[in-house]
Amino acid sequence: MRSLKMLGLAAPDPPGTNANPVARRWFDWYATAVWRAMGCPAGRIGPDTVQALVLTIAEHELVPQIAYNRSAARQAERLDHRLEMIGLSLFALALFGCVVLLLGFWFAPLWVKHNSNLFTIVSAGLPAIGTAVVGIRAQGDYVGSAMRSEQTAQVLEQIADRLEREPRNLPRAGDLVEQAARAMHADLDEWRLLNQQHDLSVG
Repeated sequence: MRSLKMLGLAAPDPPGTNANPVARRWFDWYATAVWRAMGCPAGRIGPDTVQALVLTIAEHELVPQIAYNRSAARQAERLDHRLEMIGLSLFALALFGCVVLLLGFWFAPLWVKHNSNLFTIVSAGLPAIGTAVVGIRAQGDYVGSAMRSEQTAQVLEQIADRLEREPRNLPRAGDLVEQAARAMHADLDEWRLLNQQHDLSVG
């Protein structure tokens, strides 16, 4: 929003229209407030100032977004891997407990009878917790989140590279910044759609 406004490529529609409805959610209100607080850009953009503006947008807008998406991808991958290891470990412990129980019935039935509560917890509790962990992993879709974040980071990185390498002219700079805005907006829309589909009700 800041970059598009500096390039003169964005302007809000009147409040209450289909394109700019009256803010009913806190983030809609916040975006509108940020837009108003930025004020109206003043000055002229000439051939000598386009390069400085383009490099500023790449450094302060795209580079932090690339770093954020790369960090989010790594974090999601680590979380998915840890949940997988926890679930597998719980099921392995439950399986090991069942093997010990079967061997105990054969070699030490009195010991098994004395520790029956422990074997009940191992054989029933651990698989239940493991199933819950697997459910959390599936519901969270952390692999999908990591892939989306990494893909967004790659697209923004390509756009930032083009902003730094290609000839400095205002129409091309505006086109590339609009591409970056579309990439970030598409990632946000996909995240919202997937999270709205997750039913968190108990019933």
